[in-house]
Amino acid sequence: MEWRSISKFARKQPPGEDVRINDRIFAPELRVVLPDGTHKIMRRVEALKLARFEQLDLVEVVPDVAPPVAKLMDFAKHVHAQRLGEKQIEKKIRLRAKLDSPKELRLSPKIADHDLEQKIQRMRDFLQKGQKVSVVVRFKGAAEERMAEEALNFVVATVSTEFKVTSETLPSTGRTKSVLLSPSPTADVGGRTTEQPVKQPVGTTAVQ
Repeated sequence: MEWRSISKFARKQPPGEDVRINDRIFAPELRVVLPDGTHKIMRRVEALKLARFEQLDLVEVVPDVAPPVAKLMDFAKHVHAQRLGEKQIEKKIRLRAKLDSPKELRLSPKIADHDLEQKIQRMRDFLQKGQKVSVVVRFKGAAEERMAEEALNFVVATVSTEFKVTSETLPSTGRTKSVLLSPSPTADVGGRTTEQPVKQPVGTTAVQ
């Protein structure tokens, strides 16, 4: 009677899966990788007996050679580690996509000093996490347009004293001015710096 896997995962593995394990391996002879990293040529029956003795699974890892290569391992742990690795990769991809999507912060040309400081603190928090920030100011009339430019200049000048950032003035749309702040790829951990590499996004004097 053939021995069946001690692994709960392996027992549930449906027939036809790409990976052959234990009694689903049909090659009469195998090159078996042992737990200590050494390998030896073994008959299939002997390899299965050894797997049972070691309380491990016999997993075919290289089927298209002669003889096929099989490895003694805990198959359930192996699959769990693979899935964990895939989840970590997916998590990094989601995080990268999130960081590449700018956080939008809106300012008023007549924003009070206290409110402006709160907005700048939020920018600091996002930049420290590696997040891009889009700063948008809406205005009415020429006077407010100048104030909007000054507000953007002030914001960029302030954060550039603490972070290595690159700034990009976005095209004006109607009565809106905006600038995109991005953490520099060469920034230290946390993005902080004592340098001031960011040039003013627009050509007017910053708010005093």
